[in-house]
Amino acid sequence: MTRILYCEDDADRRAKITSALRESFPTHDLTSAETVRDGLQGITGIDLHPRYLSEISSETIEQRLRDSGANLSDLGIVITDGGLIDPFVGARGQILDGWDLAQILRNLGYPGKIVYTGLKDIPTSKESLFDVMIPKFEVEQIIDYARACLE
Repeated sequence: MTRILYCEDDADRRAKITSALRESFPTHDLTSAETVRDGLQGITGIDLHPRYLSEISSETIEQRLRDSGANLSDLGIVITDGGLIDPFVGARGQILDGWDLAQILRNLGYPGKIVYTGLKDIPTSKESLFDVMIPKFEVEQIIDYARACLE
């Protein structure tokens, strides 16, 4: 079964797009997450809950996924916002964002499509991680792009 990963920290926006994705792709396994950690844990089944604050870094999470043999072979598409504030660490000033998510997945060898749905421009140094930018308010455009990638 092909999997879809959707990450967005705005609860209302996440609910709206998650509903549209579920309706449009009922036979796909959808992981809808608020944070990078929850999203990666949802698609890999690997517990990424930090025991210590020092474990909240893209490098640490990537290494834990590598060590656990994370399998991304059936991940069909990733759709992510840029700023994903993790409630566990947000107040402490440490954030893993959509850029980190894309970088971790690419570093793990994920060759598939990654869609950026944020409102800010993709930083120049991160542009190569993403295939396309679609504003988060363009739900139909997001669904149409996902459909083209998954069919």
